[in-house]
Amino acid sequence: MSSNEDEHFNKWLNFLDPEKLKSKLIAYSLYIAFFESLKEYIIQEVKYFYHQGLIFGKERFDSKYKKDVLSLNKSKLYASLEWLVNLEAISSKDILLFEDLKKYRNKLAHEMMTLLFEDSLKKYHEKLRNLMEFYIKIEHWFISNIELPTDSDVDLNSSKEIIPGSQFIYKIILDIVDGDEKTSKFYYNFLKMKKRK
Repeated sequence: MSSNEDEHFNKWLNFLDPEKLKSKLIAYSLYIAFFESLKEYIIQEVKYFYHQGLIFGKERFDSKYKKDVLSLNKSKLYASLEWLVNLEAISSKDILLFEDLKKYRNKLAHEMMTLLFEDSLKKYHEKLRNLMEFYIKIEHWFISNIELPTDSDVDLNSSKEIIPGSQFIYKIILDIVDGDEKTSKFYYNFLKMKKRK
């Protein structure tokens, strides 16, 4: 068997391994879903900054939303990202990171069949972690700068210590996806043990 035939055989062997194939399909789908969730979160959170409530059963938004946000870019997503940069919630480096995350999302979506044959999950774990950290950074900014200042019961000096709920969920997911067998089953086993008590 030639080296090319050997490589071709190994690719098929890798593809047909049920555990590897299942892991990659779940991992890639998870990344795409999280990226889409991030996009939706950014657009909605920025828009709801201008929310005026319900008037005759219909949601109303301040006209400043068009002027302050939508005028920045034809894309609602990029207009919202620019708005976040202008308020120093994120930096220009974060925009470059977002572009990298988007590029990887597109690669997974459009080249998944090729990746299932060839790609390992090494690059994936780094991208997923960056994606989650980007989401958490924006969420923490909204909590610290928009939500808490309007809540009179909250001590603003302790706002930096606040951990968004999503951060716990993402940590669990990363431990399950990234971790060894013992780490990935920790939460499952812990919950089962609690139920027995």
